[in-house]
Amino acid sequence: MRIAFVATLFSATLPVAAVASADEMNYGQAAALAAKDSATLSVDQLAAIVESESKAWSAVRQHCPEPVRKADFEPFTVIMELDASGKITRTWLKGDTAVAICFNKGLGGQTLAKPPHAPFYASYDMYWQQ
Repeated sequence: MRIAFVATLFSATLPVAAVASADEMNYGQAAALAAKDSATLSVDQLAAIVESESKAWSAVRQHCPEPVRKADFEPFTVIMELDASGKITRTWLKGDTAVAICFNKGLGGQTLAKPPHAPFYASYDMYWQQ
């Protein structure tokens, strides 16, 4: 079995809802911000963030359960809010398997490549290829 990690980049412009505060932001609003921020990255910035995401996911994966049941293999998406240093300060999860929840919790406090501005929102999709 191969595990595929996919950094999701959106080329389309999505509407970004006005948000009163980060505490009130929902998954959809965070995903729209991630799409907007991803569209602003240069090729080099994108490569740096994708590489750092892969390293963070590899570190977190060691502490998460291996998928066993068919339901464990459901794809999931994590939206991450990065501060100016690249530290993940907040996440939003779309998925509810034990593996998804573990990855989401494990990402808290991880550091990715320094983003071009802060806060910066990034999206990461994970799915398995069998």
